Parts: sequence; C-alpha cells; structure tokens
Amino acid sequence: MTLALDGNGYLVPDSSIISIDTYGVDACRDAVMVGGKLYDVENNTLVWTQAVKVWYIERHEFDCIPNQVQQYIADYAAYQYALIRHNAGALGGTMVQSALHRYESSRAMANGFDSERRNINILSTASTQRARGDRASRMRT
Repeated sequence: MTLALDGNGYLVPDSSIISIDTYGVDACRDAVMVGGKLYDVENNTLVWTQAVKVWYIERHEFDCIPNQVQQYIADYAAYQYALIRHNAGALGGTMVQSALHRYESSRAMANGFDSERRNINILSTASTQRARGDRASRMRT
C-alpha cells in the first residue's frame, strides 16, 4: 500500500494499524510510528516529501475475523501451549502430535478460505461448483 501525504506533509496511517514498516522501493527508509504519524528516523522529522510504500498489520476484533481464521489462531495457540508443556515434562508426545494435527488442518482450512476469497471468477468458486453438482463449467461456442 502507498501511504499518501496529508496537507501538512505527514503520513498518517489508519488508527487500526498496530505495526507498520516500509517495503519495496522504500524498504531502505527507516520509519516508525510516533503519535499516530509515520516518523522519518533518518531525517529526524514527521514531515515527508513524498508518499511511501508500506506494509502493515491491522487490528481486528476476534469476533470480526472469519471462523476459519479464528479456528487457525486457536489451534496454533493450543499447539504452542502443548509444546511448552511437553518440554516441561507435563505432556506426552501424543498430545503434542494431536495438537499439531489440529493446527495443520485448521491452517489448511484458513488458507483455502483465503484463496477462495481471492478468486475473482465467481463462476469457479467452491460454492458455485457445489451448486452445479461439482460439475466443471462448460463454455458453449
């Protein structure tokens, strides 16, 4: 995403952004968030002369995240907890393997959900294929 200058020369990201960094052609520019604005560390200023390419992490309420992603997050946390408990001698290896299996399964579901969302051809999504009885669409000429 390219962050555009406001009227005062500031780069002001959305308030829901919890982490931000420059990337692409601007990756060499050192910037941090200060007071809701992007701060140019190299030049010690909040005022920028041009727009900057950034990547960011945006905060969302857990209930606003799709179910597949919620399950992935919960299973990942359970797997990490199982590893910690196993390393402390409190859990056996089968519990860790079970947590790992649930985590990998939910990761695949979350990745599938994400790839279906990115598919812009609405005629080839999984839901439309199910509606067609899992038959491939056929173009008639």
